[in-house]
Amino acid sequence: MGLGDIVGATGRLFKTKTGELSVKVAQVRLLAKALRPLPEKFHGMTDQEQRYRQRYVDLITNASTREVFVKRSQIVQAIRAFFVRHGYLEVETPMMHPIPGGAAARPFVTHHNALDMELFLRIAPELYLKKLVIGGLERCSRSTRSFRNEGISSRHQSRIHDAGVLRGLSGLQLPDGPDGGAAPRSGARGATAARRSNIKVIAIDLGKPFDRLTMAQAIHRYNPQYPVAQLDELDYLKDALAAFKVEVFPTDGVGLLQLKLFEETTEGKLVQPTFIVKYLTDVSPLARANDADPTFTDRFELFMTGRGVCQRPFPN
Repeated sequence: MGLGDIVGATGRLFKTKTGELSVKVAQVRLLAKALRPLPEKFHGMTDQEQRYRQRYVDLITNASTREVFVKRSQIVQAIRAFFVRHGYLEVETPMMHPIPGGAAARPFVTHHNALDMELFLRIAPELYLKKLVIGGLERCSRSTRSFRNEGISSRHQSRIHDAGVLRGLSGLQLPDGPDGGAAPRSGARGATAARRSNIKVIAIDLGKPFDRLTMAQAIHRYNPQYPVAQLDELDYLKDALAAFKVEVFPTDGVGLLQLKLFEETTEGKLVQPTFIVKYLTDVSPLARANDADPTFTDRFELFMTGRGVCQRPFPN
């Protein structure tokens, strides 16, 4: 037997003098032979490409990788348990749709042989959740895989885990913080995020209330040269975007131009958890219009470590 072999052992269970549960082995049997040697223990797998293409090797050699898998599972379970505790019914929704949904996202296309029809892999589960709400299931949720036929990078994946949640009438509202500009507490203080590109470790504070900004407020805070008062002017936004390699179309509205400027100048600077709220209607046409000002929608997106980590457009 060698390193990497999988063996089975039989024997009597007992506790050592230090109280550790062990097996007094009476028989050992080789279950599976490792035909290739494992990476040496000190350095582990250093090839990033190999780590993702041969996950089983990464898992068997790196305890930290196994811990990530365990934590992800626990996070998903905690999210599902949260909604169950609050009266949401977890439901199943179709994976193949006759009409592509998910706003401007590009779908994967497939063909159903028995029905001889073109179908599209699910981009988002909200469409069928809305139908359930209309049917009388006031609170429903769906934790599932969604598929987007778009770019692949550390920030974009063709397969994403999507937690769709819908509540009839008012939607799941985002509570106000104690100062009116902060979001609720979440998680534990002192988590860390590593930027692999420059091996820089950044402390992420999940304990204090998160900042809560509109897109215009966020652009101005991190780029003071852009006055908030002018970030709702079409011509000003077009002039501001001229400095970047961004395609601007004649049909682009204020909301879309704001979003493009935000992505170019601000998104990467949102390291600490920040809620971007009150998206303009032209970039969120299916989200619920704000009661006080219908030019905005009751939509939020949470940004952290320079990228969006979750979003939710509340339905009408």
